[in-house]
Amino acid sequence: ALGNFTGTSITLQPPLIYGAGSQVSSTIARLARFRLVPVINSSAALYPVHVEDVASTCIEAALGEVVENGVYPLPGPDAIDFPTFTQRVLDAIGSPARVLRLPARLSLGLGRAMEATMAHPVLTSESAEQY
Repeated sequence: ALGNFTGTSITLQPPLIYGAGSQVSSTIARLARFRLVPVINSSAALYPVHVEDVASTCIEAALGEVVENGVYPLPGPDAIDFPTFTQRVLDAIGSPARVLRLPARLSLGLGRAMEATMAHPVLTSESAEQY
C-alpha cells in the first residue's frame, strides 16, 4: 500500500521518554515496591522528554507542511542525571522508595546477570558500560 509513497519521511529521536505509560516510568514504579530502586551512579547528562511532548511533536510533524525528510533529535529542555531523574519520578508517583546508587562495576555485573536470566532485563551490560 505504501509502495508509491512520495511524502516526507522523518524520524524523531527522543533520548529518554517519561510519563504515564512510558517504559522508564513504569519500570521505576515497579521497582519502587522494594523501597530501594537501584540505579547506575552516573553524572552523565540526560535530556528526558515527556510522553505528551513526544506525541504533540509527532502530530505537528505529521500535519506540518514545511517538514523536510530527516532525522530530528528531540531532547527535553533540562539536563539531569539518571539517579536524580529516578528520584523525581518516585516523588511524582508519591512513592516513599529511595534511589540506591550502584558503583559502575557492580552495575556491569548486574547487567550481565540480568541478560543471562531475564527475557527483558531492566539493565544490560551495554547500558552499564555507557556510564
